[in-house]
Amino acid sequence: MHKLSKKYLIVIAVFAVLGMLDSAYLTLKHYKPTTGTFCNLNDYINCDIVNQSTYAELFGIPIAILGFLTYLAIFVITTGLAYEKLPRPRENLIFATLISFFGLFFSLYLTYVELFILYAVCLLCVISQLILIFISIFIIMLWIKKEHAPLPPLPL
Repeated sequence: MHKLSKKYLIVIAVFAVLGMLDSAYLTLKHYKPTTGTFCNLNDYINCDIVNQSTYAELFGIPIAILGFLTYLAIFVITTGLAYEKLPRPRENLIFATLISFFGLFFSLYLTYVELFILYAVCLLCVISQLILIFISIFIIMLWIKKEHAPLPPLPL
């Protein structure tokens, strides 16, 4: 890997760690909600309302745990690529790209749910979405670099 690409991969890995911390805290809040946390400012900006809603789980699994696993996968792949410990770097980068974009689009859907169904916004969820945006930007920057083969064309 080119030195600059390694820097991008490490930045992505750092964002993934921040995402894991955010998701871990949201998981804790899902199982042990308490009132008066820093994230509950009023009836509209309130993590507990969002984190305790029916939309906070998918097939009985808290969304925060799924977010943690998403960030963990991105972390493992990007650190493995940065330190050249993973085989088939192009395929692994494609996998990391798909994971980050799926996570970003899913978090956009969850933001829609917060704004137009629950009428409450979770600041920690917004932070997670910003982290996914930054991860996606840095992954796009990796693909723009000429040292990688371009992404395969989409089958039409």
